[in-house]
Amino acid sequence: MRDASETLQSLAMPSDVSEAFHTSTLENLRSYLKFDADWISHYINEHKGSSVVPGVKWADLPDPYEDPSYWQTFVEHHKAICDIRLDRPGQYFAPDFNLGGRARPEQQCERGVTDYDFTSTRSRIVMFHPALSTAFAACPDKKDFYRDCWKEAHDIVGANEYYLFPPVDGGSVYQKFSDALSNGEDFKCILGDDYNQVIGGNHVAKDGGNWEQSVGTIAGDMNTTALGTFSGLATVPSGIFETTLLDSTALLWTIQWMDENKVTEIPGVMESQPDDEEINFFLGLRYKDDPDYPRLQGLKLSVDRADKTQRLKPRMSTALRSRYSTEQSLSWYNAYHGLTLRGESLLTPFAEVDAGDWMSPDKIRDRVIGLED
Repeated sequence: MRDASETLQSLAMPSDVSEAFHTSTLENLRSYLKFDADWISHYINEHKGSSVVPGVKWADLPDPYEDPSYWQTFVEHHKAICDIRLDRPGQYFAPDFNLGGRARPEQQCERGVTDYDFTSTRSRIVMFHPALSTAFAACPDKKDFYRDCWKEAHDIVGANEYYLFPPVDGGSVYQKFSDALSNGEDFKCILGDDYNQVIGGNHVAKDGGNWEQSVGTIAGDMNTTALGTFSGLATVPSGIFETTLLDSTALLWTIQWMDENKVTEIPGVMESQPDDEEINFFLGLRYKDDPDYPRLQGLKLSVDRADKTQRLKPRMSTALRSRYSTEQSLSWYNAYHGLTLRGESLLTPFAEVDAGDWMSPDKIRDRVIGLED
């Protein structure tokens, strides 16, 4: 196998395919942009604690019922951005991105040790700009937008079968994964850089390596109007409206390439995940113990407020206090055993999540557990 950079270059979409994908995404978005006071009000409430632009929260913006003209201008502004980008394929948008660190050290930290010498393959630097995701405030029919884009993506990359996609298929993917494991049915699902397949009841899991920069190359030279450059490579920033579509379509294209070239993984780009396969891990749930009763996987314990810690003296004890209610704590406990608070399988609430309400698996988990309304 050639080295990752050479293989990555050979994976890049040809210019005609790259431009077709670029055009499809923007034309679909433009067609779905409209003023809808109910949706905007809902969107503001969902994002009230987040920034629209540096220094301005969504909650600071005018009420759409009281100042509809502001939001009508907002919609027209985003349509104009689509027009500009459609006219300039192959040109970088190039705003001033913020940089952030995503720390995922493989080595455990030890008490009293402040210096470490090790190589990390999971920590990375990401680019972001809060204003680049604002288009969805003017897209009330987001489910239909994703449906149209995903259908066209299959045609553009030449896929000969349909791949499940949670923003279109919703929580039903959880039940379908369970059925595939139990009944030996075919299953193929893509979300971002995660690819899960079931063949004859056996789970095959793959995950993208450094996907933010891999996607920038795979998406091709015409599909760069939303990308930035980092270390000389086209890079997908966090939070742009097409992040999920760019990531997922690049993966769809990569899977076709791998099938045609009869390779099972591309080191440094698309790699097998034996740990996920071992426990049948799929979008936050572990299915190994019983496919009909998948469990939450990966308990994380942390201190919410470092300034609230208590130092214990020898032979001194104290009761741990939780910020969760008793019901929420019981719900957590049940979920790690594959059950809801009512004793149902977690598949019941997870599978009922509509595509229009699809969020990240973490947010779905919090909603099911009762940590958010």
